[in-house]
Amino acid sequence: DRIATLIKGRTILIGAVSHDLKTFITRLRLRAEGLPDETSRDKAIADLDAMTQIVDDAIAIARGTGEPARRETFDLSDLLTDEINTRKEPRLDLTADTGPHTITGDRVAIRRLLANLIDNALAHGREARVTLRSDAHGPQILVDDDGPGVPEQDRSVVFDPFVRLDPSRSRETGGSGLGLAIVKQVAEAHGGAVSISKSPIGGARFKVSLPAATTTASVDVAT
Repeated sequence: DRIATLIKGRTILIGAVSHDLKTFITRLRLRAEGLPDETSRDKAIADLDAMTQIVDDAIAIARGTGEPARRETFDLSDLLTDEINTRKEPRLDLTADTGPHTITGDRVAIRRLLANLIDNALAHGREARVTLRSDAHGPQILVDDDGPGVPEQDRSVVFDPFVRLDPSRSRETGGSGLGLAIVKQVAEAHGGAVSISKSPIGGARFKVSLPAATTTASVDVAT
């Protein structure tokens, strides 16, 4: 009970702080849009957008253990196709079998899982391939890239919060270090799992396995 209370208090505190931070970030963004110099304006807006993303990622991690989820049954193929189409990215390719690929869970959280994996692949490779298939247990999502890959000795820690393998710790290449932590959290909250291996196209392969749709599962996920 004490641990649950502490976690709930932490989540409420982070939510309150993040709300205030995002309020000030929004004000700063409005002011930045009025800067006369176009180069300075674009840089300031990009920094503020990056700050917003970091805050959103931190909130998702904090809420992951205690925020009740919206639960519904839906087909992953529709969600994944929409996520890819919105990007209009020629380096991105999707292959899906005939399915069905139906799961029960939080649509918003699963979309975030997909977005994080796709963005990670595009950030580290020249091309990304997404495969959706299902077996007797449920859907599997494979995301491959042709980048440098993840060394075997680092695969056990790459899903930890704030871990970035890129030594430059650049926002452009390393991200905030929370994207893959969110992927792992969402997958496990849905009764699934995520793993890393070497991709057949040379880089990293991230594989997410999720259980098939059920009417009895209880899900708490990061949104």
